[in-house]
Amino acid sequence: MQDRRARAARTDGVRRLLTVCATAVAFGACGGEQPKTASAPPIAIGVRVPGATELRAANPGSGSALMLEDVRRPGMHPRDVCFVLALERQPRAEADEHCIVEDPGGDVVELGAAKGVPEALGPPIAIVAGHAGAAVRKLLLEVAGESHQLPLSPGRGFLALLPASYRGTVALVARKADGTVSTQSFALPRPLVTQPTVRRPGAVVDGEIGEDVIGERESDLRRRLGAPAARRGSCLFYQQVGRPRGGWELCLRHGRVSRARWHGS
Repeated sequence: MQDRRARAARTDGVRRLLTVCATAVAFGACGGEQPKTASAPPIAIGVRVPGATELRAANPGSGSALMLEDVRRPGMHPRDVCFVLALERQPRAEADEHCIVEDPGGDVVELGAAKGVPEALGPPIAIVAGHAGAAVRKLLLEVAGESHQLPLSPGRGFLALLPASYRGTVALVARKADGTVSTQSFALPRPLVTQPTVRRPGAVVDGEIGEDVIGERESDLRRRLGAPAARRGSCLFYQQVGRPRGGWELCLRHGRVSRARWHGS
C-alpha cells in the first residue's frame, strides 16, 4: 500500500515538474537551450543630403553609399511613383529605376526585394525602400526590438540598408494624421518579387511582362495583371507604370498571346 502511494506521489510530482517546465520553456527558462532572438544588425538609414533632394544611406561595413532619388516625368499618372537607386557617384543613366503605384488610402508601399543592386556597393545588402503616402506623418523601421525613424525624400520616398546576412522579421510602422497606425511586416531574406503590392487598372510594373508571356492564355493574363487599359482588335494594351507614353501591346491568337511589343519611350 505504501509502495503504491509512493509511486503515485512520484508520478504526480513528475507531472507537476513537466507542467512547470513546459510553462517555463515558453518563457525561455527551465534549463536547456533558450530561444535565440536575432540581435540587432547594423542599419543605415537614408537621410536627406544637404542642398539636394536625394536620400543617402552608407552601406554598413564599407565606405560606399546608396542614393535614392525621386523621378517625376511630365504626364505621369498622379499615383505613379518612381525613384532611382544608384551608387553615390554612379551616373543616373546607368542606375536602376523602380516604379510603384501609390496606395489609394495614402499608406506605405514597399518596393520589395530590389533588383540590380551594384556589386560595387560592397558587402551584400538588403534594401528596404518605398513610398509613404500623404496620410503618413511618421514612419518607423522596427528591427530586432529597435525602432528607427525613416526620413522621407521630397517625393516621400524612404531608404534603409541592412546586411544581407540578417535573418529575422522587420516591420514598417506608419503613424497617420488621423491617429491610426498601420504595420507591414516581412521576413529577411526574401525572394525577388515582381508582383506589385498595389496596382492600378490597366497598368503593369517593370518585369511583369517579358518573353515568357508568349503562349500565355488570355484568361491567365487577365487574372495575373487585371483588365487591360485598352483593347484594339485582337490586341490588349497595358500601360507601363511611370511611363506616360509607354506600354505593352499583347496580341492574341486562339486565346493565347502570340506577340508582345513595346510601344513608346
